[in-house]
Amino acid sequence: MAVMHGDICRLVLASLAVAINCTTLAFAAEPSPTSLTSAPECDRPLPIAPASTTNPDQAAAQLDPLETFQQVVDRYHRIITYKDSVRMVQTTQRDGEESHSVETKLSCEIADGKLRVETAASAIRHALGIEIADAGAAVVEKAKLKYDLWLAPHMAMRFANQPLKELRAGVEEGFTATGAESVIVDNRRMVHVALKSGDGLSEDCSARFDLFINPESMLIERIDGEQRTADGVHCQTSLHITPIRFESEEEEPSQPTT
Repeated sequence: MAVMHGDICRLVLASLAVAINCTTLAFAAEPSPTSLTSAPECDRPLPIAPASTTNPDQAAAQLDPLETFQQVVDRYHRIITYKDSVRMVQTTQRDGEESHSVETKLSCEIADGKLRVETAASAIRHALGIEIADAGAAVVEKAKLKYDLWLAPHMAMRFANQPLKELRAGVEEGFTATGAESVIVDNRRMVHVALKSGDGLSEDCSARFDLFINPESMLIERIDGEQRTADGVHCQTSLHITPIRFESEEEEPSQPTT
């Protein structure tokens, strides 16, 4: 069953607008702070203590934020095929109102240089045989990619022309990489890259994102983000990403160890 180009374009754009305004609401939760604050202390990744200075080979190396971020971007650009599973939790709160949270499961796949983000809704659409007519139209493809990158911001490393600038729809000023360090997350060594909107100098920024990268695969496995919109919505997003398989240029297909 085919859907007309005009109708699907409006549907995609409408879905994107809903996501950008953080109005996808589910069960009620306790109110959260309206300012951009850090995660609870018990949930915060722990920095790795510097090694003994008596052994220079074990000393913790200083990480350059921009260089580390670019290394991650380069890594994703070398990927030929990739598939993951993602658990995303979004919590939204308007000023003076209770917060609401929704959990979404999705998967991302890269094949033949194209991105496919599968959600429960898209899976049902494919199962019913509902296809997009004239899917190659530029306006539809652009709107769909923008929506997919909203759901899966780690895919911006590969599919955004300027990942720091286009990481998050609604953050027109883009982001600046402000910090990079080795941390422990769930008893695993990870690399944390901190991003702040704008020039990265102001603590009162409209958005901040924390990327947690597996230092062996150089793939992002966790993202914690906070965004404050112009209409008074405070949105917190947490993504837990499990790479299932991936193959890069001049590499054999890989599956992460568990």
